Amino acid sequence: CVLREFNTLSSILKLVSDNLDHVSGVLTSKSKASNTIREVISHLRKEKIPSSWLRVFPAVSALVSPAAFIDDLIKRIQQVRDLISRPPAQYGDVRIWLGGLIAPEAFVAATRQATAQAQEWPLEKLQLQVSVNCDTANKGSFSFDGIRLFGASWSQGSLGVSQSEMSLLLSTVQFRWVLQSETNDDPASKIADDRFYVEVPVYLCPARQSLLFSVRLRRPQEIPAFVW
Repeated sequence: CVLREFNTLSSILKLVSDNLDHVSGVLTSKSKASNTIREVISHLRKEKIPSSWLRVFPAVSALVSPAAFIDDLIKRIQQVRDLISRPPAQYGDVRIWLGGLIAPEAFVAATRQATAQAQEWPLEKLQLQVSVNCDTANKGSFSFDGIRLFGASWSQGSLGVSQSEMSLLLSTVQFRWVLQSETNDDPASKIADDRFYVEVPVYLCPARQSLLFSVRLRRPQEIPAFVW
């Protein structure tokens, strides 16, 4: 999964690098411009991301500048390089920028499979337990940064109604796969009590055009379920 991320990002970087090399050649009269390079030059002059870049890298909003696009790409590659340098068993020891992955949903699915294999648990019996603002590493958990909560606040271990902020950047969010039977015995999670949990969709970016998966978060008992 991580190797696939690296290969995809590397191919995107090569495309961008080759395009910029050709642009440089055209501007210095060292090479002729093809239709593709003319389009790239046209977009860059307008401070827009070339459409050919967005086709292979749709995770980044078309509203950002080309410079921000390249900076974002570099950060993604740096993260994946760091992950590749580690054995998969150590992925839980680092904080991962979930939105910095090309296919975050595939990575989360891979953590489920890895947990099932390591614990020798049936895959279909695993349930995702989510802890918000959790800075303590727990065995078998995976920590993610850069997750933003929209339309709600987070206080005292549960969702809250926000009257002021449209979004909230959460501290570390921890994913941990547990057996469904464990959720009944764990007083800290109380996942088994469906009445006080809501399904919260997780999107790839603030535009909310790409739904990745949903997580269960606790809601206040005093606020009716229909509010959410």
